[in-house]
Amino acid sequence: MRRFVRSHATELALLAVIAVICVFLSFATDRFFTLGNAFDLLNTSSVNIIFAVGLLVVLIAGGIDISFAVAASVVQY
Repeated sequence: MRRFVRSHATELALLAVIAVICVFLSFATDRFFTLGNAFDLLNTSSVNIIFAVGLLVVLIAGGIDISFAVAASVVQY
């Protein structure tokens, strides 16, 4: 366990910062941890999620072509 913590210290620190921000925002406003907010987050990021799942299939299959993600994100806007 100690070896895991030492090798992933940066990721664990980032996770701790995100958790602290979430706790702070949940106390600061009453609409942070609501079902409506979760649906809004899913609605705004649904296109990126679809592209990410498609790219994941390509990466798992071994045809690594990450330029698709760049082209898709530029075309989105």
